[in-house]
Amino acid sequence: MTATDKFSIIVLFAMFGLLGIIASGFVAERYGNILPIVASFILFIIAALLVHFGLSSLTGLAALAVLSGLAHGIVYTPEAAYLAELFPTLVRNTGVSASYQIGNTLIAGTALYVMTAILGFGRIWAGAYLAVLALLGLVGVIIYRPRWGQ
Repeated sequence: MTATDKFSIIVLFAMFGLLGIIASGFVAERYGNILPIVASFILFIIAALLVHFGLSSLTGLAALAVLSGLAHGIVYTPEAAYLAELFPTLVRNTGVSASYQIGNTLIAGTALYVMTAILGFGRIWAGAYLAVLALLGLVGVIIYRPRWGQ
């Protein structure tokens, strides 16, 4: 893959991410934060399950960039409001910051190492690992109900 190909894939990811940000802003404003977050998780699960094909050709990688860029953009807009809604006012800043940073450290921070270890068994397993993480997030968002302030 040439440097131009790599740059084009990054630009494709960013363009679809921007489209996702704009679209999810309208959707979240009208229907709430849950709908775009759920849609994003579903798109990301699909993209994760296609990692094997995405790493096999430039066309597959472009399709993966479109799906994952769109998924990232869609979740990006409602994420802050959703996280803020998880905590009561008195502990909101600490709760959002701690949960976001600890989650990123434990899951996102170790994902590259886990995927590198898994790649030895085949690309499909690396994608399956990402899909399982996204599925856990999806289940968490779907079953969450506020417990404070009732």
